[in-house]
Amino acid sequence: MTISTPSSDRRVFRSGLATGDVTHDSFVLWTRAVPPAGAAVSGPVRWSVWADDGAAISDGVVDVSPDSDFTCHVTVDGLRPATTYHLVVEAFGDREVGRTTTLPLSADRFRIAVACCSRWGWPGFELYGRIARDEPDLVLHVGDSIYEIGETTPTGQMTDPPHECRTLDDYRRRHAQHRTDAGLRALHADRPFLAVWDDHEVIDNAPDEESVARRAAGIQAWHEWMPIDPAVAGLDRVRHIDGLLDLVLVDARFGGRTPTDTDGPTTDRADGPILSERQWSLVEEAVERSTAPWFVFANQVQVSPMTLAYAPTFGWPPWRRVVNPDQWDGFPDGRRRLSDLLRRVRGTPIVVSGDLHAGWSRRFLADDGSAVAHEFTSPSIAGATFAEAVRDRTLLPQRLVHTILTRLNPGIDHLDLDRHGYLLLDVTPEAFTTTFVHADGTTVVRTLRPR
Repeated sequence: MTISTPSSDRRVFRSGLATGDVTHDSFVLWTRAVPPAGAAVSGPVRWSVWADDGAAISDGVVDVSPDSDFTCHVTVDGLRPATTYHLVVEAFGDREVGRTTTLPLSADRFRIAVACCSRWGWPGFELYGRIARDEPDLVLHVGDSIYEIGETTPTGQMTDPPHECRTLDDYRRRHAQHRTDAGLRALHADRPFLAVWDDHEVIDNAPDEESVARRAAGIQAWHEWMPIDPAVAGLDRVRHIDGLLDLVLVDARFGGRTPTDTDGPTTDRADGPILSERQWSLVEEAVERSTAPWFVFANQVQVSPMTLAYAPTFGWPPWRRVVNPDQWDGFPDGRRRLSDLLRRVRGTPIVVSGDLHAGWSRRFLADDGSAVAHEFTSPSIAGATFAEAVRDRTLLPQRLVHTILTRLNPGIDHLDLDRHGYLLLDVTPEAFTTTFVHADGTTVVRTLRPR
């Protein structure tokens, strides 16, 4: 079955379809059906799920209306594990097709693609299409699926709206613009997603006290546009593949984080919690129940301590670390709590993160310098890279920044500050292989063995 893609903004299913929140026996089917000019402003969407042999599995009807920006979510359950299903949606005389695959109950190999930080109209956005060709079993999106910034992009295109997103309509239009990309539509229509938001779905460095009004609009639009289960509170998810992998995905942005008032490097500090007690309970339970060879803790922002520089202080010691408070460095008490939990994992703990617009492979070291886990941070799909952002602020060349970071932060075995890309995680009982796939076609591979 081939995947159709919109050829015109006049198409009903111009934004395609998607699946997410996948388990071994269910997934959430998402689509958006925009009535053609002159049609009723609301109406039914007929959906159906089919097996490879053409047998009908499930079907139904759901209404769309302007209240939800013509989007809809359907939970399809009672399915078989590790099975590919074909999808059809029909409305207002148009149709769209796709497919998805449920998770296995057990497996001896599994591939996860990790993506983050996709700024529409910037070089690199075409990487979504490349992910589809890599045929991952699951796409893990760790945030910044859109950017709220209004601009004329480096490719000469104007964002929609042309100004910074502030209202519900603004955020909806920006999501719709991102789905004009054929590669992103094709990936959503072919592979299941697990996704969390990050700050740019609302505003840079959210949450803060000033973004409360915008937060509701950005979060509502994200819920409307992403393939998630609307009946499940929060975005924290646990998935288990027997004999292979336990995956814990937590929302370290809005799930329990204390609002901050700092948007740049600062000295180390503790502002409050980064996760709620409900989230900590979920992680603790997952750790206690895990028996798999690999335990993956995934969230939006880097967990490992990252020293950017040292600054003089009026006290002792006279120098203090300069850190990025937006990541776990701003919440050292929470990081110590997570370190203690990861030490209790029976298998080998892995941390997966994003947000930094750079590719990192490094040992996650506790405050006492001992190794707790290995962390892989995904590069950005599109947008200003880490090196470009530093040059804009300090005029430091990329090579010097690389040298500073590697000397101040032990345990780094790969650091790429200047290329867009994504991660491929190939998991077997014997090895955890991470491939950094770059927009220029190059790759870097790191392989871990169970401890």
